[in-house]
Amino acid sequence: MPFDWADVQGIVVRGNNYPRSWHMFFSFPSEAAGKEFLTWLRPRLSSATAFPPDEKPEPLTYLGLTHNGLRALGTEALLKKVNPAFSLAGVSIHNPFPSEFIVEPEVRSLGDFAPGDVPSTWWNGKFKTEDIHAAVHIYAHSEPVFAQALKDVRSRAASCGVLERNPRGDGQPPLEGCMLADQRKVHFGYVDGVAQPDVDWENEVPGPRKVDRRHFLLGYTGPTSIPSSPSFARTKELFRNSAYVAFRWMSQDVPAFEKFLTDSAPLLAAAYPAAADPRELLAAKLVGRWRSGAPLVAAPLNDDPSLASFDAFRYQGADAQGLLCPFSSHIRASNPRDQPLSDLVRLSNPEVPRLIRRGAVYGSEWRPGVNDDEDRGLFGMFVCASLERQFQQIIRWMNKNDFSDVFNGQSPVPQDPLFGARGSEPQRPPFRIPLPNGQAIDIPLPDKPFVRSRGTAYFLFPGLTTLDRLLLSAT
Repeated sequence: MPFDWADVQGIVVRGNNYPRSWHMFFSFPSEAAGKEFLTWLRPRLSSATAFPPDEKPEPLTYLGLTHNGLRALGTEALLKKVNPAFSLAGVSIHNPFPSEFIVEPEVRSLGDFAPGDVPSTWWNGKFKTEDIHAAVHIYAHSEPVFAQALKDVRSRAASCGVLERNPRGDGQPPLEGCMLADQRKVHFGYVDGVAQPDVDWENEVPGPRKVDRRHFLLGYTGPTSIPSSPSFARTKELFRNSAYVAFRWMSQDVPAFEKFLTDSAPLLAAAYPAAADPRELLAAKLVGRWRSGAPLVAAPLNDDPSLASFDAFRYQGADAQGLLCPFSSHIRASNPRDQPLSDLVRLSNPEVPRLIRRGAVYGSEWRPGVNDDEDRGLFGMFVCASLERQFQQIIRWMNKNDFSDVFNGQSPVPQDPLFGARGSEPQRPPFRIPLPNGQAIDIPLPDKPFVRSRGTAYFLFPGLTTLDRLLLSAT
Protein backbone atom coordinates (compact mmCIF):
# COMPACT_ATOMS: atom_id res chain seq x y z
CA MET A 1 0.00 0.00 0.00
CA PRO A 2 1.48 3.41 -0.95
CA PHE A 3 2.64 5.50 1.99
CA ASP A 4 1.10 8.96 2.31
CA TRP A 5 3.57 11.25 4.07
CA ALA A 6 0.96 14.02 4.25
CA ASP A 7 -1.34 11.83 6.37
CA VAL A 8 1.13 11.14 9.19
CA GLN A 9 2.00 13.62 11.95
CA GLY A 10 5.57 14.70 11.32
CA ILE A 11 6.97 13.88 14.76
CA VAL A 12 6.32 10.19 14.11
CA VAL A 13 8.63 10.12 11.10
CA ARG A 14 11.33 12.66 11.95
CA GLY A 15 12.83 14.46 14.91
CA ASN A 16 12.39 18.21 15.28
CA ASN A 17 15.74 19.48 16.57
CA TYR A 18 14.05 22.76 17.50
CA PRO A 19 15.40 24.54 20.59
CA ARG A 20 12.07 25.20 22.32
CA SER A 21 8.93 23.17 22.92
CA TRP A 22 5.69 23.41 24.86
CA HIS A 23 3.93 20.25 26.10
CA MET A 24 0.34 21.05 27.01
CA PHE A 25 -2.54 18.90 28.31
CA PHE A 26 -6.28 19.50 27.98
CA SER A 27 -9.65 18.09 29.07
CA PHE A 28 -12.83 18.28 26.99
CA PRO A 29 -15.91 19.18 29.06
CA SER A 30 -18.12 18.05 26.19
CA GLU A 31 -17.91 16.46 22.75
CA ALA A 32 -18.86 19.77 21.12
CA ALA A 33 -16.17 21.73 22.98
CA GLY A 34 -13.49 19.19 22.14
CA LYS A 35 -14.40 19.07 18.47
CA GLU A 36 -14.55 22.86 18.21
CA PHE A 37 -11.05 23.18 19.67
CA LEU A 38 -9.57 20.39 17.53
CA THR A 39 -11.26 21.71 14.38
CA TRP A 40 -9.39 24.99 14.96
CA LEU A 41 -6.16 23.09 15.66
CA ARG A 42 -6.42 20.69 12.70
CA PRO A 43 -4.99 22.98 9.93
CA ARG A 44 -2.12 23.92 12.26
CA LEU A 45 -0.91 20.33 12.68
CA SER A 46 2.36 19.45 10.96
CA SER A 47 2.53 16.45 8.66
CA ALA A 48 5.53 14.34 7.65
CA THR A 49 5.70 16.01 4.24
CA ALA A 50 9.26 17.17 3.57
CA PHE A 51 10.16 20.76 4.40
CA PRO A 52 10.82 23.11 1.48
CA PRO A 53 14.54 23.45 0.66
CA ASP A 54 16.44 25.72 3.04
CA GLU A 55 13.35 26.32 5.15
CA LYS A 56 12.45 25.24 8.68
CA PRO A 57 8.80 26.17 9.16
CA GLU A 58 7.58 27.13 12.60
CA PRO A 59 5.81 26.41 14.75
CA LEU A 60 5.50 22.67 14.36
CA THR A 61 2.38 21.44 16.16
CA TYR A 62 1.32 17.89 17.02
CA LEU A 63 -1.71 16.31 18.69
CA GLY A 64 -2.14 13.27 20.89
CA LEU A 65 -5.44 11.87 22.20
CA THR A 66 -5.85 9.56 25.17
CA HIS A 67 -8.49 6.85 25.25
CA ASN A 68 -10.58 9.06 27.55
CA GLY A 69 -10.12 11.86 25.03
CA LEU A 70 -11.39 9.67 22.20
CA ARG A 71 -14.42 8.74 24.31
CA ALA A 72 -15.08 12.41 25.07
CA LEU A 73 -15.08 13.09 21.32
CA GLY A 74 -17.79 10.48 20.75
CA THR A 75 -15.49 7.92 19.12
CA GLU A 76 -17.43 4.96 20.54
CA ALA A 77 -20.47 5.96 18.48
CA LEU A 78 -18.30 6.19 15.36
CA LEU A 79 -16.85 2.75 16.04
CA LYS A 80 -20.34 1.27 16.25
CA LYS A 81 -21.06 2.69 12.79
CA VAL A 82 -17.77 1.42 11.40
CA ASN A 83 -18.17 -2.12 12.79
CA PRO A 84 -21.89 -2.53 13.60
CA ALA A 85 -21.95 -6.32 13.43
CA PHE A 86 -18.79 -7.30 15.29
CA SER A 87 -19.37 -9.44 18.36
CA LEU A 88 -17.50 -11.89 20.55
CA ALA A 89 -19.35 -14.80 22.17
CA GLY A 90 -22.59 -13.02 21.40
CA VAL A 91 -21.50 -9.80 23.10
CA SER A 92 -21.23 -6.73 20.89
CA ILE A 93 -17.70 -5.30 20.92
CA HIS A 94 -17.10 -1.73 19.83
CA ASN A 95 -13.83 -0.92 21.59
CA PRO A 96 -10.99 -2.25 19.42
CA PHE A 97 -8.16 -0.63 21.38
CA PRO A 98 -5.63 -2.66 23.39
CA SER A 99 -6.21 -2.87 27.12
CA GLU A 100 -3.02 -1.01 28.07
CA PHE A 101 -4.23 2.03 26.10
CA ILE A 102 -7.70 1.84 27.62
CA VAL A 103 -6.69 1.54 31.29
CA GLU A 104 -3.87 4.13 31.14
CA PRO A 105 -0.42 3.69 32.71
CA GLU A 106 -0.18 1.84 35.99
CA VAL A 107 2.54 0.86 38.45
CA ARG A 108 2.86 -2.80 37.51
CA SER A 109 3.94 -2.16 33.91
CA LEU A 110 6.23 0.79 34.70
CA GLY A 111 7.81 -0.27 38.00
CA ASP A 112 7.02 3.10 39.60
CA PHE A 113 6.69 1.82 43.16
CA ALA A 114 9.00 4.25 44.98
CA PRO A 115 7.16 6.83 47.17
CA GLY A 116 8.05 9.76 44.90
CA ASP A 117 7.22 7.88 41.68
CA VAL A 118 3.73 6.47 42.23
CA PRO A 119 0.87 7.79 40.04
CA SER A 120 -0.72 9.68 42.94
CA THR A 121 2.30 12.03 42.87
CA TRP A 122 2.39 12.47 39.08
CA TRP A 123 1.78 15.82 37.42
CA ASN A 124 2.81 17.55 40.67
CA GLY A 125 -0.46 16.32 42.16
CA LYS A 126 -2.42 18.93 40.17
CA PHE A 127 -4.60 16.38 38.34
CA LYS A 128 -4.85 12.69 37.52
CA THR A 129 -3.65 11.03 34.33
CA GLU A 130 -7.24 10.00 33.61
CA ASP A 131 -8.13 13.72 33.41
CA ILE A 132 -5.94 14.18 30.33
CA HIS A 133 -7.88 14.02 27.07
CA ALA A 134 -5.40 15.59 24.69
CA ALA A 135 -1.80 16.76 24.45
CA VAL A 136 -0.62 19.55 22.17
CA HIS A 137 3.12 19.68 21.48
CA ILE A 138 4.51 22.89 19.95
CA TYR A 139 8.08 23.29 18.64
CA ALA A 140 9.72 26.53 17.52
CA HIS A 141 13.13 28.12 17.06
CA SER A 142 12.30 31.82 17.51
CA GLU A 143 10.93 33.41 20.67
CA PRO A 144 8.16 35.57 19.08
CA VAL A 145 6.66 32.58 17.24
CA PHE A 146 7.00 30.42 20.34
CA ALA A 147 5.19 32.91 22.57
CA GLN A 148 2.46 33.62 19.99
CA ALA A 149 1.75 29.91 19.48
CA LEU A 150 1.20 29.46 23.21
CA LYS A 151 -1.05 32.51 23.37
CA ASP A 152 -3.12 31.31 20.40
CA VAL A 153 -3.65 27.78 21.73
CA ARG A 154 -4.58 28.96 25.21
CA SER A 155 -6.90 31.64 23.89
CA ARG A 156 -8.72 29.25 21.58
CA ALA A 157 -9.00 26.54 24.24
CA ALA A 158 -10.51 29.03 26.67
CA SER A 159 -13.01 30.33 24.10
CA CYS A 160 -14.13 26.73 23.45
CA GLY A 161 -14.46 25.99 27.15
CA VAL A 162 -11.63 23.43 26.97
CA LEU A 163 -9.74 23.11 30.26
CA GLU A 164 -5.94 23.21 30.35
CA ARG A 165 -4.36 20.73 32.78
CA ASN A 166 -1.09 22.33 33.82
CA PRO A 167 1.29 20.50 36.21
CA ARG A 168 2.78 23.88 37.12
CA GLY A 169 -0.52 25.40 38.14
CA ASP A 170 -3.14 27.62 36.55
CA GLY A 171 -1.75 30.63 34.73
CA GLN A 172 1.82 29.29 34.77
CA PRO A 173 3.88 28.37 31.69
CA PRO A 174 3.27 24.77 30.56
CA LEU A 175 5.96 22.10 30.54
CA GLU A 176 8.77 23.59 28.47
CA GLY A 177 11.48 21.68 26.68
CA CYS A 178 14.79 23.25 25.75
CA MET A 179 18.29 22.48 24.50
CA LEU A 180 21.49 22.59 26.51
CA ALA A 181 24.55 24.48 25.36
CA ASP A 182 25.78 21.31 23.69
CA GLN A 183 22.57 20.78 21.75
CA ARG A 184 22.75 17.01 21.42
CA LYS A 185 23.34 16.26 25.10
CA VAL A 186 21.02 15.57 28.01
CA HIS A 187 21.57 16.63 31.64
CA PHE A 188 23.64 13.56 32.54
CA GLY A 189 26.08 14.71 29.86
CA TYR A 190 25.49 12.03 27.23
CA VAL A 191 24.83 12.61 23.54
CA ASP A 192 21.25 11.52 22.86
CA GLY A 193 19.41 10.09 19.86
CA VAL A 194 22.27 8.03 18.42
CA ALA A 195 20.56 4.66 17.93
CA GLN A 196 17.20 5.43 16.35
CA PRO A 197 15.69 2.55 14.36
CA ASP A 198 16.25 2.80 10.61
CA VAL A 199 12.65 2.54 9.43
CA ASP A 200 11.63 1.59 5.91
CA TRP A 201 8.56 3.79 5.63
CA GLU A 202 7.62 3.18 1.99
CA ASN A 203 8.29 -0.44 1.05
CA GLU A 204 5.93 -3.29 1.84
CA VAL A 205 8.92 -5.57 2.43
CA PRO A 206 11.58 -3.77 4.51
CA GLY A 207 15.07 -3.55 3.07
CA PRO A 208 18.10 -5.24 4.68
CA ARG A 209 18.67 -4.12 8.31
CA LYS A 210 15.60 -1.88 8.03
CA VAL A 211 12.73 -1.86 10.55
CA ASP A 212 9.20 -2.47 9.30
CA ARG A 213 7.00 0.64 9.34
CA ARG A 214 4.24 -1.56 10.82
CA HIS A 215 6.20 -1.47 14.09
CA PHE A 216 5.22 2.21 14.39
CA LEU A 217 2.14 2.89 12.26
CA LEU A 218 -1.33 1.43 12.67
CA GLY A 219 -3.58 0.21 9.88
CA TYR A 220 -1.24 -1.73 7.61
CA THR A 221 -1.77 -5.36 6.66
CA GLY A 222 1.18 -7.69 6.26
CA PRO A 223 3.56 -9.97 8.14
CA THR A 224 5.00 -8.37 11.26
CA SER A 225 6.11 -9.55 14.67
CA ILE A 226 4.47 -6.47 16.24
CA PRO A 227 0.76 -6.72 15.40
CA SER A 228 -1.06 -3.46 16.03
CA SER A 229 -4.54 -2.73 17.29
CA PRO A 230 -7.20 -1.78 16.16
CA SER A 231 -6.84 -4.80 13.87
CA PHE A 232 -10.33 -5.48 12.45
CA ALA A 233 -10.66 -4.57 8.78
CA ARG A 234 -12.79 -1.43 9.03
CA THR A 235 -11.23 -0.06 12.21
CA LYS A 236 -7.77 -0.81 10.83
CA GLU A 237 -8.58 1.45 7.89
CA LEU A 238 -10.09 4.12 10.17
CA PHE A 239 -6.88 4.43 12.21
CA ARG A 240 -4.36 3.99 9.39
CA ASN A 241 -1.27 6.20 9.74
CA SER A 242 -1.89 6.74 13.44
CA ALA A 243 0.68 5.76 16.09
CA TYR A 244 0.78 5.25 19.83
CA VAL A 245 3.04 7.53 21.84
CA ALA A 246 4.02 7.07 25.48
CA PHE A 247 4.81 10.45 27.04
CA ARG A 248 7.04 10.15 30.10
CA TRP A 249 8.15 13.05 32.31
CA MET A 250 11.41 12.10 34.06
CA SER A 251 13.32 14.18 36.60
CA GLN A 252 17.10 13.60 36.75
CA ASP A 253 19.18 13.98 39.91
CA VAL A 254 22.38 15.23 38.27
CA PRO A 255 24.28 16.15 41.49
CA ALA A 256 23.66 12.65 42.91
CA PHE A 257 24.75 11.03 39.66
CA GLU A 258 27.98 13.02 39.42
CA LYS A 259 28.76 12.33 43.09
CA PHE A 260 28.19 8.63 42.47
CA LEU A 261 30.71 8.68 39.60
CA THR A 262 33.31 10.39 41.78
CA ASP A 263 32.77 8.06 44.75
CA SER A 264 32.71 4.85 42.70
CA ALA A 265 35.43 5.50 40.10
CA PRO A 266 38.24 4.11 42.34
CA LEU A 267 36.59 0.68 42.07
CA LEU A 268 37.53 0.64 38.38
CA ALA A 269 41.03 2.12 38.56
CA ALA A 270 42.90 -1.09 39.49
CA ALA A 271 40.99 -3.27 37.01
CA TYR A 272 41.56 -0.89 34.08
CA PRO A 273 45.09 0.58 34.43
CA ALA A 274 45.13 1.63 30.77
CA ALA A 275 42.04 3.80 31.16
CA ALA A 276 42.91 7.50 31.04
CA ASP A 277 39.89 8.48 33.16
CA PRO A 278 38.27 5.78 35.35
CA ARG A 279 35.45 8.15 36.27
CA GLU A 280 34.44 8.64 32.65
CA LEU A 281 34.96 4.94 32.01
CA LEU A 282 32.41 4.21 34.74
CA ALA A 283 30.00 6.69 33.14
CA ALA A 284 30.46 4.82 29.86
CA LYS A 285 29.97 1.41 31.48
CA LEU A 286 26.66 2.54 33.00
CA VAL A 287 25.24 3.53 29.62
CA GLY A 288 27.24 1.43 27.15
CA ARG A 289 28.47 4.56 25.38
CA TRP A 290 30.88 7.30 26.29
CA ARG A 291 29.29 10.65 26.90
CA SER A 292 30.41 11.61 23.38
CA GLY A 293 28.22 8.81 22.00
CA ALA A 294 31.05 6.43 21.08
CA PRO A 295 30.05 2.83 21.95
CA LEU A 296 32.18 0.78 24.34
CA VAL A 297 32.18 -2.10 21.86
CA ALA A 298 34.26 0.08 19.52
CA ALA A 299 36.12 2.20 22.12
CA PRO A 300 36.49 -0.04 25.19
CA LEU A 301 38.99 1.86 27.38
CA ASN A 302 39.15 5.46 26.24
CA ASP A 303 36.73 7.78 24.51
CA ASP A 304 36.92 8.28 20.74
CA PRO A 305 34.55 11.10 19.71
CA SER A 306 35.10 10.22 16.04
CA LEU A 307 32.87 7.19 16.75
CA ALA A 308 30.07 9.29 18.24
CA SER A 309 27.54 8.26 15.58
CA PHE A 310 28.71 4.67 15.16
CA ASP A 311 25.83 2.27 15.64
CA ALA A 312 26.54 -0.68 13.32
CA PHE A 313 27.72 -3.06 16.01
CA ARG A 314 26.54 -6.34 17.47
CA TYR A 315 27.27 -8.04 20.77
CA GLN A 316 27.61 -11.73 19.91
CA GLY A 317 30.75 -11.47 17.81
CA ALA A 318 32.38 -8.54 19.57
CA ASP A 319 31.32 -8.80 23.22
CA ALA A 320 29.36 -11.95 24.02
CA GLN A 321 30.80 -12.04 27.57
CA GLY A 322 29.95 -8.42 28.41
CA LEU A 323 33.62 -7.54 28.95
CA LEU A 324 33.36 -4.34 26.92
CA CYS A 325 29.72 -3.32 27.41
CA PRO A 326 28.20 -4.74 30.63
CA PHE A 327 25.00 -6.73 30.19
CA SER A 328 22.98 -4.31 32.36
CA SER A 329 24.21 -1.09 30.77
CA HIS A 330 21.40 1.15 29.56
CA ILE A 331 21.80 0.62 25.81
CA ARG A 332 22.21 -3.15 26.20
CA ALA A 333 19.24 -3.59 28.53
CA SER A 334 16.97 -1.48 26.33
CA ASN A 335 18.24 -2.89 23.01
CA PRO A 336 20.14 -6.18 23.33
CA ARG A 337 20.53 -6.31 19.53
CA ASP A 338 21.72 -9.82 18.58
CA GLN A 339 22.20 -11.02 22.16
CA PRO A 340 20.08 -14.18 22.49
CA LEU A 341 16.83 -13.84 24.40
CA SER A 342 15.81 -16.57 26.83
CA ASP A 343 13.51 -19.28 25.45
CA LEU A 344 10.53 -18.05 27.46
CA VAL A 345 10.98 -14.42 26.37
CA ARG A 346 11.46 -15.40 22.73
CA LEU A 347 8.03 -17.08 22.64
CA SER A 348 6.31 -13.71 23.01
CA ASN A 349 9.09 -11.56 21.52
CA PRO A 350 10.56 -13.27 18.44
CA GLU A 351 12.65 -10.16 17.80
CA VAL A 352 13.92 -7.29 19.90
CA PRO A 353 11.30 -4.50 20.07
CA ARG A 354 12.30 -1.01 18.96
CA LEU A 355 10.98 2.46 19.76
CA ILE A 356 11.27 5.76 17.94
CA ARG A 357 12.40 8.24 20.59
CA ARG A 358 11.48 11.92 20.58
CA GLY A 359 11.47 14.51 23.31
CA ALA A 360 13.51 17.24 24.93
CA VAL A 361 15.38 18.14 28.08
CA TYR A 362 13.96 20.66 30.53
CA GLY A 363 15.48 22.82 33.23
CA SER A 364 18.74 24.74 33.45
CA GLU A 365 22.17 23.15 33.14
CA TRP A 366 23.66 22.01 36.42
CA ARG A 367 26.24 24.34 38.00
CA PRO A 368 27.77 22.61 41.03
CA GLY A 369 26.90 24.36 44.26
CA VAL A 370 24.82 26.99 42.49
CA ASN A 371 21.58 25.35 41.30
CA ASP A 372 21.79 21.84 42.76
CA ASP A 373 18.16 21.83 43.90
CA GLU A 374 16.56 22.98 40.64
CA ASP A 375 14.34 20.50 38.83
CA ARG A 376 15.74 19.22 35.53
CA GLY A 377 15.24 16.19 33.37
CA LEU A 378 13.61 14.81 30.23
CA PHE A 379 10.30 14.76 28.41
CA GLY A 380 10.43 11.45 26.58
CA MET A 381 8.07 10.56 23.74
CA PHE A 382 8.20 6.93 22.59
CA VAL A 383 6.51 6.04 19.29
CA CYS A 384 5.26 2.50 18.66
CA ALA A 385 2.45 0.35 17.24
CA SER A 386 2.06 -1.64 20.45
CA LEU A 387 2.43 -0.02 23.86
CA GLU A 388 2.57 -3.41 25.56
CA ARG A 389 4.94 -5.25 23.21
CA GLN A 390 7.29 -2.34 22.62
CA PHE A 391 7.25 0.43 25.23
CA GLN A 392 6.15 -1.58 28.25
CA GLN A 393 8.33 -4.55 27.27
CA ILE A 394 11.47 -2.43 27.11
CA ILE A 395 10.59 -0.78 30.43
CA ARG A 396 10.21 -4.24 31.98
CA TRP A 397 13.60 -5.28 30.62
CA MET A 398 15.24 -2.19 32.08
CA ASN A 399 13.60 -2.74 35.46
CA LYS A 400 14.33 -6.45 35.59
CA ASN A 401 17.29 -7.83 33.62
CA ASP A 402 16.10 -11.43 33.26
CA PHE A 403 15.29 -11.53 29.55
CA SER A 404 18.51 -13.31 28.50
CA ASP A 405 20.48 -16.29 29.79
CA VAL A 406 23.57 -14.08 30.08
CA PHE A 407 22.24 -12.88 33.44
CA ASN A 408 22.41 -16.49 34.67
CA GLY A 409 19.83 -16.16 37.42
CA GLN A 410 21.63 -13.35 39.28
CA SER A 411 20.15 -12.51 42.67
CA PRO A 412 19.05 -9.87 43.27
CA VAL A 413 17.92 -9.49 39.66
CA PRO A 414 19.96 -6.67 38.07
CA GLN A 415 18.47 -3.62 36.35
CA ASP A 416 19.39 -0.67 34.17
CA PRO A 417 21.51 1.47 36.56
CA LEU A 418 20.20 4.81 35.23
CA PHE A 419 16.56 4.29 34.27
CA GLY A 420 15.65 1.16 36.17
CA ALA A 421 12.97 1.89 38.76
CA ARG A 422 13.57 0.63 42.29
CA GLY A 423 10.30 -1.26 42.09
CA SER A 424 8.90 -3.06 45.10
CA GLU A 425 12.36 -4.05 46.38
CA PRO A 426 13.80 -1.81 49.14
CA GLN A 427 17.39 -2.47 48.00
CA ARG A 428 18.66 -1.70 44.51
CA PRO A 429 20.83 -4.43 42.98
CA PRO A 430 24.49 -3.55 42.34
CA PHE A 431 25.74 -2.74 38.85
CA ARG A 432 27.92 -5.62 37.69
CA ILE A 433 30.95 -5.14 35.41
CA PRO A 434 32.35 -8.52 34.21
CA LEU A 435 36.15 -8.87 34.10
CA PRO A 436 38.35 -11.05 31.82
CA ASN A 437 39.50 -13.21 34.76
CA GLY A 438 35.96 -14.43 35.34
CA GLN A 439 35.45 -12.11 38.32
CA ALA A 440 33.25 -9.02 38.35
CA ILE A 441 33.12 -5.60 39.94
CA ASP A 442 29.83 -5.10 41.76
CA ILE A 443 29.22 -1.37 42.22
CA PRO A 444 26.56 -0.54 44.84
CA LEU A 445 23.87 1.81 43.56
CA PRO A 446 22.22 4.34 45.88
CA ASP A 447 18.76 3.39 47.12
CA LYS A 448 17.35 6.56 45.62
CA PRO A 449 17.26 6.22 41.80
CA PHE A 450 18.94 8.85 39.64
CA VAL A 451 15.70 9.26 37.65
CA ARG A 452 12.25 10.01 39.11
CA SER A 453 8.97 9.42 37.34
CA ARG A 454 6.89 12.61 37.32
CA GLY A 455 4.10 11.53 34.98
CA THR A 456 3.25 9.09 32.18
CA ALA A 457 0.37 9.15 29.70
CA TYR A 458 -0.48 7.08 26.63
CA PHE A 459 -1.65 8.83 23.48
CA LEU A 460 -2.86 8.01 20.02
CA PHE A 461 -1.30 10.44 17.54
CA PRO A 462 -4.04 10.17 14.90
CA GLY A 463 -3.33 10.18 11.21
CA LEU A 464 -4.74 13.37 9.76
CA THR A 465 -7.44 11.56 7.78
CA THR A 466 -8.35 9.70 10.97
CA LEU A 467 -8.67 13.01 12.82
CA ASP A 468 -10.88 14.42 10.07
CA ARG A 469 -13.25 11.47 10.39
CA LEU A 470 -13.35 11.82 14.18
CA LEU A 471 -14.20 15.51 13.92
CA LEU A 472 -16.86 15.04 11.23
CA SER A 473 -18.64 12.16 12.95
CA ALA A 474 -21.94 12.92 14.65
CA THR A 475 -23.33 10.96 17.57
